[in-house]
Amino acid sequence: MRVIILTFLFVFNLTGLEAQDRFRIKNKAGYSEEEIAPLKEAYELGLRALMEAHKEMDDIWETNKKGKEKWDLRMSRWNDNLNFTTWLGVAKEARQIRLAHRRLYKMQQAMDRKKVYIFFQSPDKSFNCKWSKHAWTVPKGRVAIHCCPQFMYLTKDHQSKAFVHEIGHESGLFFHQKVYWRRAAIRTAKERPIKAVKNPESFAYLVMEYYR
Repeated sequence: MRVIILTFLFVFNLTGLEAQDRFRIKNKAGYSEEEIAPLKEAYELGLRALMEAHKEMDDIWETNKKGKEKWDLRMSRWNDNLNFTTWLGVAKEARQIRLAHRRLYKMQQAMDRKKVYIFFQSPDKSFNCKWSKHAWTVPKGRVAIHCCPQFMYLTKDHQSKAFVHEIGHESGLFFHQKVYWRRAAIRTAKERPIKAVKNPESFAYLVMEYYR
């Protein structure tokens, strides 16, 4: 099948970004431009929400305090934030906050500062796609997200969540650790918060809180 390459240029108007950012789609499935166009909105939604989550993480992190007093303040701020405690757990140790801070920074850098390639897999050649999987990526080299045929049936919010989830893989969250979907993410945050801050699904649900 002929590969159709569609390159979109769109403006984010966000502080610190270049005026335009390239978003390249490699359309192996032969979707029309009209069918693919909403992907711009889903990606932008995810990026904007991720930036809001990262900003809130910075509000938790930034302090002039030193030593134990610094970490006590960070943990207090974290535990007063319902979004973070719901999806990444109540903070009980400095490592948890340190890992989340580093990961959100790397996710924003990957989604905002790098050229992102979106590959639409042909329905009859959907390598590595199962009916329970919407997208996948190989976290090596350029940022490349492969979208399965069923990805097109997701709502815009959940397409955006899938983008953020895959960006998590691209940013060092290599393993799911058997955490999929909302219920499992909430349970993991309550029972094993260190596991939550190593899981892309937990970060994807956290970012969804900032869609509003």
